[in-house]
Parts: sequence; C-alpha cells; structure tokens
Amino acid sequence: VTETNVYYDEMNRKYSILISAHNFNKKSFWTGEWISSWELEENGTLKGNIKANTYYYESGNVQFSLKNDFNDTVSASGDKDRAKEVLKIIEKRENAVHLDLAKIYEDFSENYIKPLRRKTTSKFLIL
Repeated sequence: VTETNVYYDEMNRKYSILISAHNFNKKSFWTGEWISSWELEENGTLKGNIKANTYYYESGNVQFSLKNDFNDTVSASGDKDRAKEVLKIIEKRENAVHLDLAKIYEDFSENYIKPLRRKTTSKFLIL
C-alpha cells in the first residue's frame, strides 16, 4: 500500500509532502514500511526525513529501523520549476537511501542471519 499527500499550511506558509509505503508479506514472515516526510518553506528551505522499518519473524525476531534527516535548498523560482526541483531532490535522497539499504541488507543477511540459522547435521550410527 503506497500513499502520497501534499498539504499547504496557510498559517506557517509551507508545504508538507508525505510519502508512505507499507508491505506485509505473511507468507515470507516479514513486514516493512517506508515513511518519507518533507517540508518546503517559503524561503526555499526543504527539510525532510526518511524512516524505514522492517520486521522479520520466522523462527525468531529481527527488527531494523532507520531514520535519516535531510536539509536542502530549492533555488528555482516559479511554481512549476520549484515543484520539479523539489521532486528531483526527494528522488535523489530516496534513491540514495534505497542503495544504502540494499548494501546493508546484503551484508547483514550474508554475515549475520545465515550464521544464525540452524545447521542440520547428520550422524549415522553403524552397528
């Protein structure tokens, strides 16, 4: 389930951009969520944060949480150009987090999860 919303706060004169995705995979024993929230102030300051949470629960429990904060400046003038620049910044930041997470998961799975799994051993008794 993915949702994207944009709001304008007239009192504080800023835009809020909220992006979220939630994935529940009961068959493979994991869930995950991605929450990306951004505020664009009138002066061009773009503040945001990205939160990612995953939970793996087959024969044990492993949870991973991440939070990154960002500060950028939008220099474009005009609504259309400003909106395009905001989207480029958000896309760049989110893609970078995705790449970092892919590296973390690969390393974590290979070096930490696999060694924890039960190893089967066969012993035969010969009479």
